[in-house]
Amino acid sequence: MNITKIDNPINAKMVSHAGNGMECQNTAAGFIAAGNRSYFGIETDLRFTRDGHFVCHHNNELYTPDGKLILVEESDLETLCSVPISYGQDRVRRDMRVPTLEDYLEICKRYGKVCVLELKSKFNREQVEKVIEIIREYDYLDKIIYISFYEECLDLVRELLPSAEVQMLLSEVKPEDADHFAAKGMDIDMLVWNTNKEIVDYCHSLGIKVGCWTCDTVELAQIPLQAGCDFITTNTLE
Repeated sequence: MNITKIDNPINAKMVSHAGNGMECQNTAAGFIAAGNRSYFGIETDLRFTRDGHFVCHHNNELYTPDGKLILVEESDLETLCSVPISYGQDRVRRDMRVPTLEDYLEICKRYGKVCVLELKSKFNREQVEKVIEIIREYDYLDKIIYISFYEECLDLVRELLPSAEVQMLLSEVKPEDADHFAAKGMDIDMLVWNTNKEIVDYCHSLGIKVGCWTCDTVELAQIPLQAGCDFITTNTLE
């Protein structure tokens, strides 16, 4: 997969979706590929394991090369990290394994990238506290944007870290949604197909930022660019 540079007249911050699209998503190789490019941030999907660890994987399902199904959140870390993963690669590479939160943080910090950390499941308070503690150990709390489809997860983040930057993931944003999240001081990240200048301008008038997901063609990127979005999440653009 090739990465295409786009004209970005508003200088929207580009976020690599689950690591760079030239490698398998949510792998160390993908994060490193994104780290070597001009992206502002690297997004990943955070899930928890049965034995209390945190890993980067989009779905709760992981399949072994022989087709056996493993549920991420019902498995232990050792089992998950033993399974080679592949998304359409010619062969399964030995370096392609599910990375941990620590792996992700180390790579983002090494390359100076902002972590766009999606809490993929309904994390409880103890889990959010543990995630924050791990990030604190890496001295990277000021380089994290927390995103989620679960408002209660972002509420927990804000309760524990009042100054944390958070973005609510929404398919569609109506003025009343913008009002609600602006009152909480939360930014919004919306689906590209439902993005338009009117709602982006309204969000900006309330003092909140707007991101857009997921833009994978030059033509599609014109939607958030013309709307004036602050962030663009992408697999294939730069």
